[in-house]
Amino acid sequence: QRTLQNVPVLDPGDHIFEEEMVAQRWPQAQVGFMLTGPQGWGGISIPVFHFGPFATEESERFPVAFVGVLGRRFSIKDKLAVQTVAQVHVDPTRPVRADLQAQLQLGHILGVGLALSGVESLDGQIEYTLMEGVRMGYSVGLVRFGSQGSLPEAYRNSHEITLSIRPISFSRDMDRDRVTDWEDACPRLKGEPELQGCPSQ
Repeated sequence: QRTLQNVPVLDPGDHIFEEEMVAQRWPQAQVGFMLTGPQGWGGISIPVFHFGPFATEESERFPVAFVGVLGRRFSIKDKLAVQTVAQVHVDPTRPVRADLQAQLQLGHILGVGLALSGVESLDGQIEYTLMEGVRMGYSVGLVRFGSQGSLPEAYRNSHEITLSIRPISFSRDMDRDRVTDWEDACPRLKGEPELQGCPSQ
């Protein structure tokens, strides 16, 4: 989770203190509630606890924080699709931030893409589905956008590992492609004739 902190910086020229925004990331756990459709989903994700120097009594004064999520999947071929996700981070302790993600996915198992984090940075992402409802991801910083008209600069010292677990689902992965979607309502499984002969979608 990206966190901003005001850090005083001493200017040796005129001995004036200035405030510099320093981006830091700390481990955090979130619980999400999503409403899914045939090709999209939406909902909210609520941070439940986090670690690091900001997990103090002072930060606990502002417990109302959430992330709004809206996703859409565009199928290209049978096992190839483009997935887009928009996130809005709302936290009384920080400015509102919007993230945009775009991934090229192979059979719901492997996803590779880019993520634009507000106006701060551009990250590369890769995600892999370990099993039904369990997905692991890794992101690395590619470009950091400067302030006051400065040129973007490369930064690869930013890393993030995510683990998504979906413990509750009201549908079943009938076609065993590691994801529950509209295809599970009428799957085509070899060796199970009673599940074949689906009508056209």
